[in-house]
Amino acid sequence: MRNYRKILLSFILMVLLAVFSCSTLFALPRGTISNKSYFCIKCHIKETPGIVYDWIESQHARSYVYCLECHGETEKGPGIIEHHGFFVRVVVSPYQCGACHSAQAKEHFDSRHHFALRNLQRMKRDDPRYPLIEPYKKDNFKACADCHGSEVKLLEDGRPDPATWPNRGIGRVNPDGSKGTCAACHERHRFSVDSARRPEACLKCHDGRNYPEGLIYKHSTHGAIYDATGSKWDLSKPNIYLDVRDFKAPTCATCHVGGVGKGVMPRHDVSTRLWVDLVTPMGEYRPVEPEPRRRMAATCSKCHALPVVERYFNHAETQLKEYISEVLKPKVKEFQHRLSSAKDGARENILKEFSKFLAESKRYRMELFMGHHGRTER
Repeated sequence: MRNYRKILLSFILMVLLAVFSCSTLFALPRGTISNKSYFCIKCHIKETPGIVYDWIESQHARSYVYCLECHGETEKGPGIIEHHGFFVRVVVSPYQCGACHSAQAKEHFDSRHHFALRNLQRMKRDDPRYPLIEPYKKDNFKACADCHGSEVKLLEDGRPDPATWPNRGIGRVNPDGSKGTCAACHERHRFSVDSARRPEACLKCHDGRNYPEGLIYKHSTHGAIYDATGSKWDLSKPNIYLDVRDFKAPTCATCHVGGVGKGVMPRHDVSTRLWVDLVTPMGEYRPVEPEPRRRMAATCSKCHALPVVERYFNHAETQLKEYISEVLKPKVKEFQHRLSSAKDGARENILKEFSKFLAESKRYRMELFMGHHGRTER
């Protein structure tokens, strides 16, 4: 009897799911914003069902934003191809997203993410990191493209060159001239705010020896709390409603871009709360130092008392200044002197040594503000 009930219940559930899927896929698109998108869905539900199901679960679907609202064009142009009677843009860029999300697109265009590839291309020879990136310049940083981005080239038929596409690099140069891709953080085709707020979105790039922030977060108290309880957090709420009752510790997005209730507005410029440059070897203060510091303190004070936050920042800044003057600057100067006269195998060995030092130094600087004061390797 119990087995019969289970079979009957499963059958009813399957019927309900089928009805829901049909109504979502076919009834809604035909009579709402874009009748033509119905033909995209009708074909792609068979050919590439994964992306269609992702779209069904997205806020875009619930807001009547369909295929051609992002991919559709009225005429052929760079990166636009004719596809089953439609003009389709294969590479969707921040320009298309900015048609609806204008404030977020503008902030992205002002951010360091936007210039991720360009900064590699334009790094000057007097930058301490230049000897390390110089070998990658000859093929335009192909080995760095997955995170920093590629320059998407087009074939004669207008389709993207497979040597440069697909690519989700945050500083990608698109055929329309824009830089970046929103899908680097908001994975297509769900474009979920929940997944973009989780550290896994950032750890796709910010992890490894030369990008120690991922490992620092994972080993921090915040990371340990996320690891233990993060699967139960609801990070899908709009920013004004999302607060510390919905999560027990900050993720990368919470501190750098996210909104946390009243008083801490979301940003798509990841530098907006950074008042010290911890990426470049010398760790200089940024020109707009007071305001970013205040924004970060406001974020931290959602959980910690403001005097505690200020003491933590002051201690980190003091140690950073001492480290730069007593260790970093002398050591960089020493390596630059040794590299100036070294050749062939000797130069290669010095570069490996220099690379290791820069990685350890970056880890130390970031630990001061993210994890354990004064710690380098574990």
